[in-house]
Amino acid sequence: MYKNFFILTSLLFLSSCSQPEVKKNSIAMHIDQNNKLYIMMHSLNSSIYKKNRSELEIDDAKRRYALNIATNIKQSSNLLNRYGKKNLKDDNLKNFFDLNEQLLTHASKIELIANNYEMEKLDNEIERLNNICTSCHIQFRGYR
Repeated sequence: MYKNFFILTSLLFLSSCSQPEVKKNSIAMHIDQNNKLYIMMHSLNSSIYKKNRSELEIDDAKRRYALNIATNIKQSSNLLNRYGKKNLKDDNLKNFFDLNEQLLTHASKIELIANNYEMEKLDNEIERLNNICTSCHIQFRGYR
C-alpha cells in the first residue's frame, strides 16, 4: 500500500513539474519575436476596417491626398526649372518648361477641385496629371 502511495505521489509531483513556465502570454511573445508580422497584421487590420469608413471620411482622405499632390508639385516646380536650365538646351528645354507649366496648371485645378469638394471630378484630373508625368518621364528619362 505504501508502495502504491509513493508511486502515485511521485507521479503527481513529476507531472506538476513538467508544465512549461509561461512568462508572457502567447500574443505578447509572438509580437516580440516577429515585429514584421506585427506590422503586417496591423496594416491588415487597418485595411479591413477602412471599409467601414463613411463616405465623408473617404472623401476627406481623397481630398487630403489630392491637396498633398498639388502642394508637392508646386514646391518642386522651381527645382524642375533649375534642372531644365542646367541640363537641357533648345527644343528640349522648351518642351520641358511646357510640361512643367502643364503640371502646374493641373496641380492648380486639382487644388481647386479638392477645395470645392468636387470629388467626382478629382479622378479624371489626377489621371490627366499622371499622363503629363508619364509623358515627361518617357521624353526625358527614356522610361516611365
